[in-house]
Amino acid sequence: LRVVVRDTEADFKLRIGEALVNVGETGALDLTLDSQLELSTITAQITLGAEGLTQWTIADLSTQVGQASLEPVGPRAYALNIQAGIGQSLRMQGLLGRLRFGTDPLASSTFVRVVPESLTGGLGTETLSRARGTAGRVILLGSEPLVEAMLDRTGRLYGLPGVRYRLETSPVLDGAGWLPWREELLQGSIGILPEVPAGDRFVRAIRLP
Repeated sequence: LRVVVRDTEADFKLRIGEALVNVGETGALDLTLDSQLELSTITAQITLGAEGLTQWTIADLSTQVGQASLEPVGPRAYALNIQAGIGQSLRMQGLLGRLRFGTDPLASSTFVRVVPESLTGGLGTETLSRARGTAGRVILLGSEPLVEAMLDRTGRLYGLPGVRYRLETSPVLDGAGWLPWREELLQGSIGILPEVPAGDRFVRAIRLP
């Protein structure tokens, strides 16, 4: 009997946070690092899942960081490079920095995934590629509402404070099957929806006058 034990634990973990931002405003995503290794560098490609976010920079750096840059390398893609300070390392658990961004004032409401890809770390002369990156997202909120389904069949409604919305459900996405479900008056930008009616359902929100 031959037993092979594989080490599947990541050498380090990089996580991008979440933010809700109104169209035309600026925002930021926390960039957190979990590393027990004394990394000297971290590199990644940050890929955006949709349009609407602009002017990306990295700021609010940890005191362990010496230099950092975030440069465009293609449509909705940025090269992230982080280097430890002199006499320092990137062995840490916590905030590494923040990804700051602007928004297109003409953008539509959407969910934008922010994905760290091709993640590597430098350890001495060795390059570590067994890393785990966790995607973040921006909830970009314009004049149109957004609806998000949760695993427990509840939902979230994103919209403008003080505005009333009608929620409708349908078993199909064509224009004929939508039926009124409930109305919601948002006190803030997020409203928690109760469990949707039984069965497979699509949900949409319509702003009321």
